[in-house]
Amino acid sequence: MLKIELDSKSPEITEVIENISEALIVHQLATNIVKKSEEQSMNTQSWIKTIWEEYQKYCNISIENCQYGSIKYLLNPLNNNSNTGAVTGNNDILLRLLIATKENNIFQKINDSIKMENLDTRQLENDPYNKNVKLKNSTENFMNYSEFEIIYSNTEKKPHPSIDAPVTMKKGILVGKTALYDEEVIGLLSNPYLPQLHYYKYCPKEENVVGICFPTLFDSRQIQAYMSTEPYEINTLKVFLNSVEGNVLIAGCGLGYAAYRAALKDSVNNITILEKDNDIIKLFEKQVKPYFPKNTSVSIEKCDAYDFLQSKNLSQYNYIYLDTWYGTEDMIIPYLKCLLQERKYPNVKFIYWIEKTLFNEIKMCLLYYIQRTLTKEDIYYEHKESIYNIAMKLVEESETTISDLETLNRFISDENIKNKLYILAEKYQNNIEGLFLPAKQKYKAN
Repeated sequence: MLKIELDSKSPEITEVIENISEALIVHQLATNIVKKSEEQSMNTQSWIKTIWEEYQKYCNISIENCQYGSIKYLLNPLNNNSNTGAVTGNNDILLRLLIATKENNIFQKINDSIKMENLDTRQLENDPYNKNVKLKNSTENFMNYSEFEIIYSNTEKKPHPSIDAPVTMKKGILVGKTALYDEEVIGLLSNPYLPQLHYYKYCPKEENVVGICFPTLFDSRQIQAYMSTEPYEINTLKVFLNSVEGNVLIAGCGLGYAAYRAALKDSVNNITILEKDNDIIKLFEKQVKPYFPKNTSVSIEKCDAYDFLQSKNLSQYNYIYLDTWYGTEDMIIPYLKCLLQERKYPNVKFIYWIEKTLFNEIKMCLLYYIQRTLTKEDIYYEHKESIYNIAMKLVEESETTISDLETLNRFISDENIKNKLYILAEKYQNNIEGLFLPAKQKYKAN
């Protein structure tokens, strides 16, 4: 079990505790504010101002009311149908942090934690895939491959997902003002534990311009977009595309974007794609593969990617790229299974889509646990249950003693989290799914 032996009375550790508390609160607020600005088709800055004005009103009332009003409002101000913002215990540290308005300037920290890009439309228009690969529609609106549909953002004259319009869901296309641009990053701001969210906004300068045309692959079985070539997809592939070379194995085909972009590199010799869905394979063979450069060998194999990884000799590949998940919640089990294979092939470079996001989410859950342990307070911090469960399993299995700032930062580092996840996967390799039993009650702070 993880041991925390920090001297909470020392000035250095007191500052660390306050930074962690602040990071949890500001991250929660920033995430909610961006979501709400999307739902209300409001500028994100307008929502920050609204929250700030309400916060100032609450700070003008009594300390007692602040505890039951201000904190609850700030932690969950944007969901009128939820009671999850309720706070228990005496949140003395948090209360001091929130009330010290002028000194701490929560408003500015929320503002700084949201990095908003003005989308350069040329990024999408000049992207090699968007520019060269022309997916054909079998009907006026979409290409149907049994359970999958290819939808262009303007086929039904609906706005681009990032256009300034009310949010609606139409055949898997999210129509709103803002959208994710890249993975969030921890460590860029004055508070070393505060993530910086990375979004973009797109407001056409010309009237009647509905946006940029890019394809979305919609999975009607999951009632959601399977893949698209929008900014977030493009930017989260940079780590792979900037380094890939030699013989490449890609698990998960999607629209064939990763494979196509890799094939354009002179340093890539051949590409093997693993895909288990016949409809996706049909789409790739008929509509995407013809656009690949002739000097690159590309093949697609129908199989379960993880059965393939466990049964084949992977030493023939230089790079293996894995992307068979929608997000971090359904990523964690296959990721743990892949870590076992990665350690067997030290000369093969494994790259996982949104791995950094997974580390960040685990890191915030670990900080949440550490904060509660040190302060004996239970502030509200929204988290994904499966990610929280795995983070608490790391706490349970750890033999680390956090005795100073150095050991704290080392424990929550990406390198250590990945190493601990591998140890966990190795120990429970015969029952990895069993790691995800409910943990909320089991891992209360001591």
